[in-house]
Amino acid sequence: MTIWQKSRYILAIIAQGIGLMWLMIAVYFVATFYVETENPLRHEYWFGVWIGVIYSTGFSLTSALLAATVKASIPKMAFRLLTVPALIIGLSLLALYLGSMVYELADKT
Repeated sequence: MTIWQKSRYILAIIAQGIGLMWLMIAVYFVATFYVETENPLRHEYWFGVWIGVIYSTGFSLTSALLAATVKASIPKMAFRLLTVPALIIGLSLLALYLGSMVYELADKT
């Protein structure tokens, strides 16, 4: 591996770590929303959830793109660990988006 490939590999690992940290922040706010039922302002926890999901998606996609540039130089397991979270997050957001559209259509009929 050249120095440039190593740097992209290390940056992919760092981006994946930051993305997982933001995902854990989103999970924390979801859990807080369901635990604090007496709080009249608990609907504002969803802001924290969406900020965490948006940043997590960006960092995970960055990690996947950087891993794709050095795919031939890294082990298959490392490549999967760097790309699969981005796929899961992306598919979850797609399901959430399409689910909300289906809900709106079903609600209007």
